[in-house]
Amino acid sequence: KIAKNSLDKGGVAYEEKLWEKIAIYARGGRDTVNMVQSLTALASMENDRIITSQDLDWVVETGRYQPILRRKINEKAKIGEVNGLAVQGNTGALLSVEATVQKVEKGSLTVTGIVEEEEFQSRGHSSRRKSNARSSAENVLTVLEKFGFCKEGYEVHINFPGGTPVDGPSAGIAMFIAVYSAFFRLPVKGEIAMTGEISLLGLVLPVGGVPQKLGAAIEAGAKQAFIPKENWKDVFAQLPIEVQPLETIDELLFYIFGEEKKISLRKDREVLTAQEITKG
Repeated sequence: KIAKNSLDKGGVAYEEKLWEKIAIYARGGRDTVNMVQSLTALASMENDRIITSQDLDWVVETGRYQPILRRKINEKAKIGEVNGLAVQGNTGALLSVEATVQKVEKGSLTVTGIVEEEEFQSRGHSSRRKSNARSSAENVLTVLEKFGFCKEGYEVHINFPGGTPVDGPSAGIAMFIAVYSAFFRLPVKGEIAMTGEISLLGLVLPVGGVPQKLGAAIEAGAKQAFIPKENWKDVFAQLPIEVQPLETIDELLFYIFGEEKKISLRKDREVLTAQEITKG
């Protein structure tokens, strides 16, 4: 809508539904306006000709814009696959988080699909940000040891399809559920999404960009979203999606897998084996 309004105000004719293509790359109102201004200037220099998709391709390339990932949820329950939530620029995005777990003689952790380092341009200056997704994944494996998992005996592979910039803490609980699901062979409903950092004690810690992330979950068709309790706002209760605040991983396991899978993280509780957990 912003793209279409900006094109109309530019006073230059443009290719039909060009605004839909602009929306693929614009991460917010500022990006939209900047792209439209570049397109309008380009057309004006050539006697106000019609703005085409080829013009947009040039603007995207010179401005180094990247397409925004806008996935739709798949309601089918899957093992080892979870919908995470992230922020790209000023826009929320639904992420697919995949995990496989295999018994081996020497354990290992592999994290793929993430953009290890991003470059940002702001006010004539550039800066770089490194992803800490691997560090967060290591925390996930440590927490899983409270549930009978042993890092030394399994090969764990976590993947983020699409090469999306990933903030590790934001994907913490999504990575945990993906690996937990793969380890115990328990399917996860496709209609849910989640964001939150995980502590070594199994606490769900606050993250940034929750309103944008919930917007992405709604756009993608998710029916339920899990967020840290500290990020909760009363306005979330009015959204067309069930938003469930969490304090611990224990709660998340209860909501996703049911009461029979609930396992206490209290220090005085013995660690259960995989077989005991599967039996509920």
